[in-house]
Amino acid sequence: MWCSFSSQKALFEDGYCASRKSTDNNGSISVIIPAFNEANYIGKTLESVFQASADYVGAVEVIVVDNNSTDETGEIAERLGATVVFEPENQIARARNAGAGVASGEYLIFLDADTT
Repeated sequence: MWCSFSSQKALFEDGYCASRKSTDNNGSISVIIPAFNEANYIGKTLESVFQASADYVGAVEVIVVDNNSTDETGEIAERLGATVVFEPENQIARARNAGAGVASGEYLIFLDADTT
């Protein structure tokens, strides 16, 4: 699991991302999904994320980082309700960082674009 170590985000603790600022179990979550040419999978992935987060009491934002796709990955993600960020350099670390850079959640969750 990837976690941000900044004082404003999260701390890796016992295998989970835990807030340094709050002990509230319903903190806001940013789900960050880097994607390169994932048009065939991104819809199902987003469907799973939205379904899984439906009962969560805290705020959830879903960010898809279009990592210079040549297919309709970004357009599909936007159409389905995700925030889309474009990262022109094909590198997974840059894509993750681009998503984390715009995330507003107290907790950051990184998923692969073909996770269902």
